[in-house]
Amino acid sequence: MDGRRAEPLSAETREDGPARDGAGGDVGETQRLEELRKLLRGPEWDRILELRDRLSDPAKYAEDVGRALPSAVTLSRSRDQRLEQSLSPLVSESFKDTVRRDPRTFADAIFPVIGPAIRKYIANALAGIVQSINQGLNNTFTPRGLRWRWEAFRTGTSFGEIALRHSLVYRVEQVFLIHRETGLLLEHVLAEDIEAQSPEMVAAMLTAIQDFAKDSFHAEQGEALDAMRVGDVSVWVEEGPRASLAAAIRGVAPMALREELQTALEEVHATHRQPLESFDGDASAFATARPRLEECLQLKVSEPAPSPPWFTLALFAIGLLLLAWWFVPRIVEARRWSAYQDRLQDEPGIVVTETGTRDGQRYVAGLKDPLAADPALFLDSVGLEADRVRSRWDPYIALSPDLIMRRARVRLDPPSTIDLTLQEGILVAAGPAPAEWLHMARLEAPTVPGVIGFQVVDETLQDLVADIQRLTLLFPVGSDVPNRTEVIEDVASRLRALDAEARARGQTVTVDVLGSTDDQGDSLFNVRLAMARAERIRALLLATGVGEAEVRVSGPAPAEPTDFSATARAESRRVSFSIFLNPRP
Repeated sequence: MDGRRAEPLSAETREDGPARDGAGGDVGETQRLEELRKLLRGPEWDRILELRDRLSDPAKYAEDVGRALPSAVTLSRSRDQRLEQSLSPLVSESFKDTVRRDPRTFADAIFPVIGPAIRKYIANALAGIVQSINQGLNNTFTPRGLRWRWEAFRTGTSFGEIALRHSLVYRVEQVFLIHRETGLLLEHVLAEDIEAQSPEMVAAMLTAIQDFAKDSFHAEQGEALDAMRVGDVSVWVEEGPRASLAAAIRGVAPMALREELQTALEEVHATHRQPLESFDGDASAFATARPRLEECLQLKVSEPAPSPPWFTLALFAIGLLLLAWWFVPRIVEARRWSAYQDRLQDEPGIVVTETGTRDGQRYVAGLKDPLAADPALFLDSVGLEADRVRSRWDPYIALSPDLIMRRARVRLDPPSTIDLTLQEGILVAAGPAPAEWLHMARLEAPTVPGVIGFQVVDETLQDLVADIQRLTLLFPVGSDVPNRTEVIEDVASRLRALDAEARARGQTVTVDVLGSTDDQGDSLFNVRLAMARAERIRALLLATGVGEAEVRVSGPAPAEPTDFSATARAESRRVSFSIFLNPRP
């Protein structure tokens, strides 16, 4: 191969040639060629084959990549953010897919962190709300707060803007991160409620002003314009080796703010060294510096000096008086209206069906018995004015006991000696009264709604009736002749007095004579004997004279059992009386 002849091989070939023929000669030739290749390639060929095997085997190749990957990632991050930008979409999609496929595992993983984070967020939010309320109250119920509100109303500006304008010490409204060599804007942040006016143009103008100031005043190396003022806005500029930081500040900021700007600029240089050195106009790599720049958007307002709360207390007292002037009369009127409704509900013969307010006036409607009290009379007792209450009452007949009694007294007009009561629908007249009135009352009482009957109770008559019913006449054994006939005259005289009293009251008297025997002897004989005893006493009474009283013989009383004593048997052989007072027909 290098111009030299392989004579040993040729000799061997010649030597072996005649000894082999056909395929055997070809095999020997192939083996000698293979040996020649191994001699020419040497150990490097074995390593090439091993390398080929490793590259073609995914498992071995992955192992090699795994050992080199951490160092490669570290090296890439130190140079630029291209690896982060390339992996960001992949990591984001992988994260979303994991959450979508297995949300519970994700929730369990972040549980130890999310709980405290939520509690901290809620605590900060509540603290902010309380602070906002306190500031709002302090700026409202004070002379200064009222002046600010008047100014806001007069100028058409929001109260918040007026309060911030008067209480602001300083506020960093915008922060610009500018590439020093090209003057291009790298990043820009601004405070809330601030409108950005083309930040790229502002950055270019700041760079131009810096260059103009250096050229015009022959500034030395390292010297630069570090502040400028436009109206009530100051612009502070801090320069670094490759970038500048400019802050638009409203108000008077302390020098400590400049130190904060310097620190922020140094951190940006430290974390974005490679992008700053290789900046080619693409500012996307500086988006990660935005949180640090937002920390520079500081705000400080002046705290009002504590003042005596007399003005606030006075306003509060006036507010309470106004509320009392507005609510107390209405509360009082509502309570009076409620008392009026309760009074109507408790009054017999009045049923309230509707209450409310119509055309600014109280309104009540319902049913009213003609004999019930006038509802208008209750207005004064509860303190309501009659002209502020409208009412409508439909007539009806109430069946409450009070109204029944009231209606009965109107209908019957009883004399002063009569006391009327209602007992389960029965109108009871107690006391002496003329017979004409009693006759009229018996006819008219049932026509009163709620009255189903009429009864007269006279103590005089009742006493006479009780005296007669206590009298008895005793008889000997087996006889219908009483032991004492003089008792007949006593009974007759009492019946005549009772009949006279009853006729004076429009009543009649009915007397039932009841005979009885003891339990000795034949029962049929005892029945005939009891009837005979009653008939004899009736005949004796009629003969003596009992007026117009009706005397009747009632059936024999059943034989009474005795205790076998003579006294008991004697008392059972008697005639007794039952008295009935009846209305005169």
